[in-house]
Amino acid sequence: MNILFLLNDTTQDDEFRYVQNLLTHIQDDDMDMKVAFLAGGAPADLAYQLLKDRVVNRLSFKGDKGNLMKSLANHLDNHDVDVVVTGRAMFGQHKLLDAVDKSAKKPRVVFVGHDCSPVVTEHAQILAAIKPRYVAVSKLVAETFMKPFAPNVIYGAAVMPQASNTNIRAMYGVSKNTRLFGYIGNLDLIDTDMLVEAVKRMNGALFVCGTGQKLSVLSQVKGPIKVMPIMPEARADWYHAFDCFLYPVKRAGFPSLPLEAILCGTPVAMAPVSDFYSLFGNNISFHSWTTAKMVDAADRARTIEWQRTAALVEETFSVERLVSGWFSILG
Repeated sequence: MNILFLLNDTTQDDEFRYVQNLLTHIQDDDMDMKVAFLAGGAPADLAYQLLKDRVVNRLSFKGDKGNLMKSLANHLDNHDVDVVVTGRAMFGQHKLLDAVDKSAKKPRVVFVGHDCSPVVTEHAQILAAIKPRYVAVSKLVAETFMKPFAPNVIYGAAVMPQASNTNIRAMYGVSKNTRLFGYIGNLDLIDTDMLVEAVKRMNGALFVCGTGQKLSVLSQVKGPIKVMPIMPEARADWYHAFDCFLYPVKRAGFPSLPLEAILCGTPVAMAPVSDFYSLFGNNISFHSWTTAKMVDAADRARTIEWQRTAALVEETFSVERLVSGWFSILG
């Protein structure tokens, strides 16, 4: 079976990590799985490098070229693609339906709802004409944004991130007595003013790694704040440096980064996004979207048995459950 995953670009977001874990952990000689970054990115990007052996280069990084869907249709036929897995119906101005219509192969399409957003509903509806299989990465996404399509809920996997055994504190001259907080991810999904104020109230320092338009603004803020416009590959080194990982995102379908931190034994204070509050309750320190509540949650995180939480996370979001769920969709 030939399976093609379509990503919009090389942004290292939750959708990318979900697909990366699928491609990494599904081991089946009868499945040939490839990925294309249709619209944006470059071979130098880390996301490309992580999956380079599976990337369809002739389809990647096409931007807004007018022949994108024709090229995709030709690829579907020439390479006998059986299944297309996508998290969107549109790539810029290009409609996936056009490629499917042009294809003589007419592959099956699986649409995955990755985000808590009405855009998921819109794209799911656009593809309804070709009757795709629907998957949601959480019950919240399924019930709030995909209910008419009766999706299968398949959580992502909690996977230990890569480590290089670099001492991040020593590298940046942070004393072991300094209370160091960290955020990794897209800054445009959080209230950066609230994040900075919370860390100031706790007399701590803040390391921020990630993407988003707010990076340049945050880098101008005075105080013990280090801003790095990167998504670290060896993220375990960074989690080990933090006294607490802060994750005050406004929305998320399946937020994989706080799970990585938990597996590394790092306390986490986060907003109650996705299904995490209903699944883990007091085993994670949750907070609402105010500075005072974030401070309280960071202090409360010190009292949680994180080894127990890590075991719960591994059991709930196991690689085995992810793989078996997708075998039922692809088989």
